[in-house]
Amino acid sequence: MGRRFASIGAALALALVLAGCGGESSGGDSVDARGWAQDVCRSAADWLEGSSVSAAEVQQEPEPSSPEAGRRVISEFMADIVERGDEMMGEVEAAGTPDVEGGAEARAEFVSVMQELVDAFRTAAEEVETLPADESFNQELNATMTRMNERIDAIDATQVEDAMEGELQDHFDELPGCEAVRSNADG
Repeated sequence: MGRRFASIGAALALALVLAGCGGESSGGDSVDARGWAQDVCRSAADWLEGSSVSAAEVQQEPEPSSPEAGRRVISEFMADIVERGDEMMGEVEAAGTPDVEGGAEARAEFVSVMQELVDAFRTAAEEVETLPADESFNQELNATMTRMNERIDAIDATQVEDAMEGELQDHFDELPGCEAVRSNADG
């Protein structure tokens, strides 16, 4: 099962690289820019860590005895990632709006990109649940993971990068929590 999770791990790493850059939604209370960056980095890092722990646990399990058992294990794993992603999105939404020029735009772009990432996992999780529990399972699962990676690769984070300027970008660059996210995603 290890190769299947390499694809998911790569997708999670991309998610965190994008999170480190900074996504849709507006509103929220105006908050200190440094605190906002710290909160959203912590939320993204918690998503990565929790998902990585889940992936490691699944990799330690013995090979499933049947395609149906494999589908159940991977469905539960993907559902866990999506649930954690939804929790992360709630935290990011609750973080407010950074009190800097362009803060509302930066927040909106950051939220949009992160939601696209969670939705890519959600779509893959839904597809896994419908995979045939027969000899074609592995092939179909690989195709599902390929489509998920293609969805993630298609996410355009350039607007986030453009919106994360000045003081806000400085906070993302200097905060240890944000650095940990970027380091984990890079290696």
